[in-house]
Amino acid sequence: MLSLFEGYLLIFVALFAVNIGLFLGNFKTNNLKAIIVAVLSGILLIGVNSISSYFKDSMSFLAGNFGYLFIVAAAVLFVLTWIFLKKENNLKEVTLITAVLFYISILCIDAHIDGFSVFDSLLLTLFLVIIMFVVYQLSKLLFYAKREYSLIVGEFMILESILIFILGLTYWSVKELDYSMFSAYLILTPTYKLVYVIILIIFILIVGLYYNDKQLKKR
Repeated sequence: MLSLFEGYLLIFVALFAVNIGLFLGNFKTNNLKAIIVAVLSGILLIGVNSISSYFKDSMSFLAGNFGYLFIVAAAVLFVLTWIFLKKENNLKEVTLITAVLFYISILCIDAHIDGFSVFDSLLLTLFLVIIMFVVYQLSKLLFYAKREYSLIVGEFMILESILIFILGLTYWSVKELDYSMFSAYLILTPTYKLVYVIILIIFILIVGLYYNDKQLKKR
């Protein structure tokens, strides 16, 4: 069973991977460049995981205040979404700031996880690389949607900021839960239920677009 901070770390890595994967689709880059970006992001994640232990003491004050960190991250992400939708040629800057925001958040969370092994770091990195590249591949289907691709990316970022905001609001109540009372803690928390709903919506959207693409090719 994952600990609270390990669960948060997993969510942030997943959100970051999907976000960058969608950005890569907007850049319309080729598969090789997408793989390179995904691998470099994974290598950077390994680096963050490796140095996080050196920040345990300096970040100890965050232990009871992670809710505020999540709320600030959500606010910054929401502003970035507005900038992205307002002027799309700022995408490179938005991508860079988003990456910096998430790696800082991952570092802060990771610094509070005890016993994070090299194997765990490699698994997390593989998780990041796979999600990022798969989302990039699936993003090609989103160009068949009636809505502009930039609006689809912006809508995801808004959902992302709302989810992180909910993490911030529920942090203190979730932190006080007695883990021994739950056999499936991660399933019972409302934030993880929201993650499942978002994943289901994205899956339905992708299947629908794929089916629509097949129908158009038959005509």
